[in-house]
Amino acid sequence: MRRCVWLACAIVTVSVAAPIVSAAPDEAADVLAAVNKVFAAMAAHDTAAVKAVVEDDAVFINVRPGPDGVPATRRVTGADFAAAVGRPGDPWIERLVDPEVRVHNGLAIVWSAYDFHRAGVLSHCGKEVFTLLKRADGWKVVHVADTYDRPCTLTLPPSPEVKK
Repeated sequence: MRRCVWLACAIVTVSVAAPIVSAAPDEAADVLAAVNKVFAAMAAHDTAAVKAVVEDDAVFINVRPGPDGVPATRRVTGADFAAAVGRPGDPWIERLVDPEVRVHNGLAIVWSAYDFHRAGVLSHCGKEVFTLLKRADGWKVVHVADTYDRPCTLTLPPSPEVKK
């Protein structure tokens, strides 16, 4: 009897400790393509393109250092984000650094470091997580949370859109 209990515990431990399988390559590529559509829309200040991939009731949460050392948060909806993207101005260039994509039954997350450039100049960087749901017309962003690190310590190769 003790041997059976020990064996059952060992099986549970191994199954819990086993690595989580990410996504099939094509699903991961589709998820990243949806996130990259958001970035392309930001660079083009294209509200319609944002709305095609970000749900209006999506939640965006920015976590920034607070003056008292307690992180401060700012929360906006997908509709508010789309409106902000639509304002004219210099391109907003955002890039992910070695993103990790996980997909299961129509739910996906993307976790990554990122950098953000405004007017061709590095503004900030941090960590970012996207949550997406698979809809009939493709992957849609329903949640984004990011940190805001300034000064930025990431070193990425320059992109053609970013001034040196």
